[in-house]
Amino acid sequence: MTAITIPGVLALRFEPAAGAWVETYSVNGANAVFDYTLVLFPGDSVHAVDGLDPLASPKAVGTWSRAGDGVRATSSCLVGGGTYSLEGTPATASTALTGSWGAGENPTGGGGLSVQRQ
Repeated sequence: MTAITIPGVLALRFEPAAGAWVETYSVNGANAVFDYTLVLFPGDSVHAVDGLDPLASPKAVGTWSRAGDGVRATSSCLVGGGTYSLEGTPATASTALTGSWGAGENPTGGGGLSVQRQ
């Protein structure tokens, strides 16, 4: 399986979805874009890592699951608190997802996201 990035976690229709994914996300109302690496572990565990190194210490941990053709993830920040969710659907074959993220259990309202398999 492969991995993904946060704030929120996404995976696609592919088998396996586990692995490392590089996520770029935007914040509604802001002119900024941020990069994370989401690591989806076999089973349902996910780590969000700041930057592009999937082996770095996680900034958030949580769970992920399939949501129709896409993926949904919820993660809690290890420092400073806060829970974020994301949901995405395949944009291209099994190498990219697009979707949204939000605070708490709601995967919308925070901004957009794009995830590429690493």
